[in-house]
Amino acid sequence: MGQKHEDGAARLANDLVAFVPLQSAERLAGSLTPDDVDTLRALARAAASPNTLRSVASDLGYLEAWHAAAYDGARLPWPAPDETALRFVSHHLFLAAERERNPSHGMPAGVEAALRTKGTLRGSLPHAPSTVSRRLSSWRTLHAVRGHEDALGSKALRLALRAATTAQDRPPKRKSRKPVTRDVLDRLVGTHEPTPWTDVRTLRDNALLLVAFASGGRRRSELGRLLIERIERTELVQDDGSVFRGVRIALGRTKTSEARHSAFVVVTGRPLRWLEAWLDRLTGIDPHGAATGPIFRPIDRWGNVGRSGLTGDAVADVLKGRCKSVGLDAADYSAHGLRSGYMTEASLRGVPIEAAMRYSLHRTVQAAQRYFDDQQREAGAGARLAD
Repeated sequence: MGQKHEDGAARLANDLVAFVPLQSAERLAGSLTPDDVDTLRALARAAASPNTLRSVASDLGYLEAWHAAAYDGARLPWPAPDETALRFVSHHLFLAAERERNPSHGMPAGVEAALRTKGTLRGSLPHAPSTVSRRLSSWRTLHAVRGHEDALGSKALRLALRAATTAQDRPPKRKSRKPVTRDVLDRLVGTHEPTPWTDVRTLRDNALLLVAFASGGRRRSELGRLLIERIERTELVQDDGSVFRGVRIALGRTKTSEARHSAFVVVTGRPLRWLEAWLDRLTGIDPHGAATGPIFRPIDRWGNVGRSGLTGDAVADVLKGRCKSVGLDAADYSAHGLRSGYMTEASLRGVPIEAAMRYSLHRTVQAAQRYFDDQQREAGAGARLAD
């Protein structure tokens, strides 16, 4: 029986590799069922992005493990009743101070111990409201894929989540402690121009960081999927009628748009010069491999350039490596700092939010506005009234 279980877990892990990295697949295989994997396949067929699939697979593994711990080993039911979701909220969004006075408050000790023993729960409790909201969203998505469109949509659950979030009194955590504004970017890449003697890694990294910032603060997942064959030369006309050259790069599918929406970004000026220098070097290294495929590719320790696209983690490593090399605290900056930095810089320079959004491709003004609001609160005249 034990051998059959091990064989089944191995098969599930092999299937899960299509959605998550091998290490995560092996961990999740102990919680998920073949039906769960079929649900993930259906989500993949619905054209979900790789990042969405990884996030949903991870959330599903956690939900299955939590339910087994909270309900005496029972599998997650489909559809799940609202009572189960309400219990999930109460186990993860409780008052830490109250739990110190009352050990039975929040997640029961036995449930917590089971999750920690399995390695599913590693961080502290209570969880961040954003984490709980994301897992509930993944849960609803999985219900919809299984044909239960209305599951976990009750008013009682929405009110409970809102009340628990408010009670937390926990400010939302920024994805990057500090934005990569123009002055920070100049420290990371310098102000020099590319030359025929610039080494290959510097060419790639400078082109990557400059394009990421100048094209509206691209998400790290989008940078690895930018393709050479989607580059289109163009001429850009300024307000005074002068013309300068640039390129348009079609984005394909992004977090907020599908390929059919024809989203694109524009690159010109210094970022374009570094991008062209990088692509020229790429052509010199591999004339056939540089005609198509990802723009930004991995480079090994010997300087060999691969043909796959950079992963999101690799993009983050480039940024943090540059931070360390110029004396900045890498803990203060993440890849998302390029996106928040672009919007912050736009606010600093008086660029209208609608104009900035045309490049950042934020879907709503509300999502973009917080960067402008943050900058204005920190540097605006209202902060200096006591002077």
